[in-house]
Amino acid sequence: MKNQWLNYFSGYVTVRAQGKQLELFLNACARKKIPVWGVKRSRDGVISFKVLRRDLGLVREARWQHRCKLSILRRHGVPFVWRRLWNNNGLLFGAAGFLVIIFLLSNMVWGIEIEGASAQTENKVWEELDKQGVKVGKFLWNVDDLDTIQRNLTRQVDEITWIGVQLDGTKYKLKVVEKNAPEVEKEAGPQHLVAGKKAVVTKLFVETGKPLIEVNDYVQKGQPLVSGIIGKEGNTQTVSAKGDIYGETWYKTTVEIPLEKTFSMYTGKEDELYTIGLFGAQIPVWGFGEKTYTQQTQEVQTKTFRFLQWELPLSFQKVTKRETTEVLRKYEKKDAMAIAKELAEERLARQLDEDATVKGYNVLQQQVKDGKVVLTLHFQVVENIAVPKPILQREENKVKDTENDTN
Repeated sequence: MKNQWLNYFSGYVTVRAQGKQLELFLNACARKKIPVWGVKRSRDGVISFKVLRRDLGLVREARWQHRCKLSILRRHGVPFVWRRLWNNNGLLFGAAGFLVIIFLLSNMVWGIEIEGASAQTENKVWEELDKQGVKVGKFLWNVDDLDTIQRNLTRQVDEITWIGVQLDGTKYKLKVVEKNAPEVEKEAGPQHLVAGKKAVVTKLFVETGKPLIEVNDYVQKGQPLVSGIIGKEGNTQTVSAKGDIYGETWYKTTVEIPLEKTFSMYTGKEDELYTIGLFGAQIPVWGFGEKTYTQQTQEVQTKTFRFLQWELPLSFQKVTKRETTEVLRKYEKKDAMAIAKELAEERLARQLDEDATVKGYNVLQQQVKDGKVVLTLHFQVVENIAVPKPILQREENKVKDTENDTN
């Protein structure tokens, strides 16, 4: 019989028939259009055949007319399998409960490791993780994605420059790179200190070496500030000159700010769509008939599921669409100048060391050109201008020759 796999879902039975009118019995089943297949006759005159579960009652009616004795040998198909399972529902529920527990445990955070951080920084990372809800025992689908965790940690913990977040099974692994990591200072050889840029000296602190300049001296780039050759004539030696020489330096910065600027902003209208992903296909479960805005941004959050160490082809996705609108902002010249000044100060701060200070500024030029405010500022900065310069071998030899001649 064709399409026997369909019969398996509806259910069928193997029947044994005994009697003297078996041929007439089978003909009666055919006349009543009862599907019968797999008919076999044994040597003792007994036949067996298969019939659908739903037609079993009609077969029993036909057997009374031809005095046949029927008995069911085997039951096949989903209805009978389900009945056997239901009769053993304790085992069925136990197996289902076991799978559910394994599934839940496979999607739970079981460990968090932090590498590369000092004790103090690690403690702050733990505190921030706790605020974000990243903790042992939390379900993975209730935790933010890796990019969001990494972004929040970088923003909230000032001591770190970069942090990598990786999910290995049910364990989070974090690798931290701290700011201003202490470096092992190499013992510097004999050296001078020279000016790294032209400046007017405002303050000097010499630890070792011979000062060659004084406060208020104007120095050019490369000019010696502290000599690494110390001692009196005939009794000199070379050392590693060390110290801080602060000088007033100058920077010129030009900034352009448009008087009219277009930017996007949210209108407050948003729409959410929830889908279940199965083998790459997204099946909507909530938010049918979502709106499509003329201008919008879309945020997609996807949560995957695991079973033991395997990632299942099953996911839960939340899509948030927010309406945006274009807004034209016009600046007055005065406001644009203030914004340009702030931007110039920010650019300057990125060029300076942490110990540098801005002493003041002068406006060299301000004008409106092609719909833009053009502002040129001249900053006065006090910073450490000393840079090391190794003492060449010939200088050391010259010092030694002078001492030998004196002796």
